[in-house]
Amino acid sequence: MGCFGGGGGGNDAGDESNRLQRETVELQHEYETKVYDFNWEGSKANPKGQMWKNFNHQVEGLEIAKANNKASRDYKQETQQQQYDYGVEQQDYQHFQQERIFRKSEDQYGQQRAFNEAEMQAALSREKDVLNEQFIESAFQNQSLIQDLYEDVGGAGYDKAAQMLGLKGAEGELEFQKTQQLVKLKQDVEGARFQQAGKQLSLVDASGQTDYKKANIAQDLAEKEAINKFKKVELTLTQGAAKTRADFENDLIRREISDSKAKAAYDTTNANVKALQQLGTAATLQSGRSQGKAVQMVLAELGRQQAWTVESMIRGESTARARMKNNRVTALNTQAQAGVKKLQVDYDTLSGIERADRDTKEAERDLSITGSQGKLDLDEIRKQVMDASESTDISVKEVNRNLKQKQSDTGLAVKKIDWETANVGSRFKHNQDVLRASLDSAVKASQSAKGDIVRSKYQADLQADARRMLEPERQPDLPEPLDIPETKYQDPLDPAAPPKPIKGAMARDVKSGGGFANAAASVVSGVVAGASTYAALGTSAAAGPLGIAVGLGTMLFG
Repeated sequence: MGCFGGGGGGNDAGDESNRLQRETVELQHEYETKVYDFNWEGSKANPKGQMWKNFNHQVEGLEIAKANNKASRDYKQETQQQQYDYGVEQQDYQHFQQERIFRKSEDQYGQQRAFNEAEMQAALSREKDVLNEQFIESAFQNQSLIQDLYEDVGGAGYDKAAQMLGLKGAEGELEFQKTQQLVKLKQDVEGARFQQAGKQLSLVDASGQTDYKKANIAQDLAEKEAINKFKKVELTLTQGAAKTRADFENDLIRREISDSKAKAAYDTTNANVKALQQLGTAATLQSGRSQGKAVQMVLAELGRQQAWTVESMIRGESTARARMKNNRVTALNTQAQAGVKKLQVDYDTLSGIERADRDTKEAERDLSITGSQGKLDLDEIRKQVMDASESTDISVKEVNRNLKQKQSDTGLAVKKIDWETANVGSRFKHNQDVLRASLDSAVKASQSAKGDIVRSKYQADLQADARRMLEPERQPDLPEPLDIPETKYQDPLDPAAPPKPIKGAMARDVKSGGGFANAAASVVSGVVAGASTYAALGTSAAAGPLGIAVGLGTMLFG
């Protein structure tokens, strides 16, 4: 109503307007001061204002991000190292399997060589038996020829005796003497032939007994070598089983260590996650010293858990490595004992070979002595025959001197008998040559067959050697895992406080400019101030209401 009064009323209205303006300025300055303190009170070391709290919150978030990135990088680095170790173990396992296959090939090669040697010795023994049978058969044929010669010579002698019976007179007594000498010579020759045949049979029997002894010696040696080979194979299997058992137990221990590391990494990750959650809860629900103590408690608990986890891993790994070392020592002791037993088996084998060689040489020496003695006996028999023949020849010559007339009459008949006897001797010599040539051919054939047997054995050895595997070589080493690059971070920029509010800087005269225009300008200014405050506070929960309050205050108070 005063607005339509006189001039005095106009002064009162002006005073009232000035008073309202001053109150508005005071209220505006007070409000702006509170807003400034709300945002910028305190400092970075002692944050009280919202801007400093937001800045410290960003710094803590950056530290958490750094810690999370470091944990992730360590996990990836450990995973790469674990994969590298596993790849190296796979290479070792594959190389070990290839060496097992190579050792199996070598064992088969040695067994094939031993089998080839045994087959060759058996074939040579059979070939020798065949040759001995041919010698025995030739000896019997020779005896038959001697018997035929004896019969033919005996018949010629009887023919001569019949011719001599025709002599008359004094020829009777001389003829009797001559016949007596010839009969004695025949008996001596017959006895000598039987003695010679018996001596030859004795030599053949001695040779057969010697071969039988040598065969028994070779058989005993072969059985002993077979037993020793089985012992060596058993010792080899014992060595392989000890090493395989140690490798298997060590592999189980490595897996236990790997599982323990994986569980420790998992527990550490869970502890870190829980610690981060507790840190976030402490940052949200507490502030100031309480918040710092809560963070320290969380970090201390996390440090204790990680220290316990590391100590458990170290102790478990030390125990596992001690067990692995004990397994290796046990395997090496078992292999060393098996190696000593192998040396004993080898010594036993060499001793058996030397004993067999010594017994074989002794048998051959006995056979050589028996053969020499047989030759001496045969020479003695031949000498006796020659002596008897010389004595008979002397007696015959004496009878011939006394019987010249009778010899003239019977000379033609005697020459005929001698011619027939000569033919018998020629046939006997021819048959002897045939037997000798047959034996020589049999010896050459036997030598040729033995050569074929040796060459077949050599060919079998070459084939066994061709089937041997090459000694395996290790694969190239795997490349070491590369270090994961560290992530770089940029620290947040320290916030800068704006100028403090100045009293009266935004004061207006309520009379100037009209009411609606000033109200519209106040609304626009309030909206701008609210947007500026929201941008300064970021995503804080109080930014929305605070911006609205600032906008309304600016609209109401200029």
